[in-house]
Amino acid sequence: MFLINSKLDRLKRYSWRVIRNNDLLTNIIDRHKRYFAEDAKTREPFVYDSLSFTIPTNGFNPAFGKISQPLLKQVLDREPRLAEAHVLDAGTGSGFYAVALYKRGAKKVVGTDITEEIIEAAKANAQANGASGVTFTKCSEENLFSECQTKDKFDIIIANLPFTNRRVVGKLPEPDFVSNFIGDEKGLFNFLTGCRKHLSETGRLYMSYGRTGFPRALEEDCKAAGLKRETLETIEGRDETFFIYKITHQ
Repeated sequence: MFLINSKLDRLKRYSWRVIRNNDLLTNIIDRHKRYFAEDAKTREPFVYDSLSFTIPTNGFNPAFGKISQPLLKQVLDREPRLAEAHVLDAGTGSGFYAVALYKRGAKKVVGTDITEEIIEAAKANAQANGASGVTFTKCSEENLFSECQTKDKFDIIIANLPFTNRRVVGKLPEPDFVSNFIGDEKGLFNFLTGCRKHLSETGRLYMSYGRTGFPRALEEDCKAAGLKRETLETIEGRDETFFIYKITHQ
C-alpha cells in the first residue's frame, strides 16, 4: 500500500508540474502573440539602457523573459576586463547580448543562430546601435559552433538557450513559438561539448537554465566534458525555477 501511495503522489506532483509549466508557456507565448499582432511599424522595440532592438518575427523578446537581463547583469558584474575578451553569443536572437557586450568594450564579439532571418535581424540591430564590429554567422540547428574553426577560442560564451523538456509541457499551445522554449538532451550535449572545445583555457560560459529542462543531463554532460559548474543566481518564479551558471574547465 505504501508503494502504491508513493507512486500516486509522484504522479500527482508530475501532473501538477505539467499543468503549471504549460500555463507558463501559454502565458509567455500569448505575450509574444499580442506583441507580433501589432503593426511592425509601430511595434515597441526592446530597450536596454540606451540600446534598442527590433525583434524578428516569431523571435524571442528578452523583455518577456525572467532570466534574460539577469544573465547579462551577471556577466557585466563579473567581467571587468571585457576589453581583452573574445566573446561568443550562442543563439544570439535579436543580437541583444552580442551588441550589449560589444558596446561595453568587448574586444571581439561573434553571434551565432540557426536561420538567416534571425542573423539579418541581429545585423540590423547591431548597425542601428553602432556595433557594426560584431560578427554574426548562421550555424546549423544541431551545432551552434558549426561555423567555428577548431582554433577559435572564446574567453566568454553567453547562452540563454531553449531548455524546457517537451514531456513536462503537455499540449503545446502555439507551434510557431515552440523553438524559443523547447530544448532536448542531444542539443544540450552538443552545446556543452562545443564549449569544451571552444572555451579558452581560462574561459567562462555564462548560461541560463531551468528546473523543467534536463538538470541531471546537464550535470552529467558537464562532468563528461571536464567542465565545472557554479550556480551564480537562482530565480524562483510561480511556474519555474531559473538558474544562472558559470561553467569553466576543471
